[in-house]
Amino acid sequence: MTRRILLFAIICLLLPAVLSAQQPALKVYLLTKKVEPGTVFSAPIRTVGFRNLVSAQFTVKWDSSVLSLLGATGLNLPGLTPLQFGVQDTTKGRMYFAWENYATGKFFVLPDTGSLFTLQFFAKGAPDSFTDLKLASTPVQIEFGDSTSTAVAVTIFNGVITINGPLATQEISASTPDFEQLTAYPNPLQERNDLQIRLTTKHDVPVFVEVTDASGRIIHTTNRKPDANRNTVQIALPASIFPTAGSYQLRLYTDRQQQTVTVLKL
Repeated sequence: MTRRILLFAIICLLLPAVLSAQQPALKVYLLTKKVEPGTVFSAPIRTVGFRNLVSAQFTVKWDSSVLSLLGATGLNLPGLTPLQFGVQDTTKGRMYFAWENYATGKFFVLPDTGSLFTLQFFAKGAPDSFTDLKLASTPVQIEFGDSTSTAVAVTIFNGVITINGPLATQEISASTPDFEQLTAYPNPLQERNDLQIRLTTKHDVPVFVEVTDASGRIIHTTNRKPDANRNTVQIALPASIFPTAGSYQLRLYTDRQQQTVTVLKL
């Protein structure tokens, strides 16, 4: 009997460590999209690696001159209600979110690329305007917690919403491309190689980058504005974005043009 009690105590002590070791890398993705002016659109907050978690909190921010928040739908976390959303400052371009599920004592698993919830926005900005759609730690800090009240490391991939307009829909001739001297190196990638992207552009507009794996799943998004003096864009994508050997598609685009590069990981 004493031996069984001792074994149970050891299991209780080791269980948090085991769960932590099994916890995959948590990633949160916000929407990057071009939308029509004066329309309503959905912006899901998607995750990969949402395992054995019982709490989450963060601030969502955007430019309130470009977007108006209408509300949240698709509340996929257990016990999540509209009361967990702080909407008193949405006219200032921020919303607060806090959820916890300690009471049930149950771990929650969200399917990869599933959404925590979906925000509904109205695109009120002028044509060709854009805004970051991002998670921030002020005033509500970004934090995801497991059943032991331990904060889980998280990687955030913020999005960009662009309002369509003349620049976004204008056809660009092949002789005047946005992108010049585009390089992505090293390619193929070796283990622990970061991917370095460098290009020049003729227009002072943000360049968006979208990485998809062999199955077509979006695994990373980011964006950069050109250097003011040289119209150059430099982006480093860490090796962790390309976890396994295989083929990845790198899509670079502006409101005027896009180009796709195939990257191989050995």
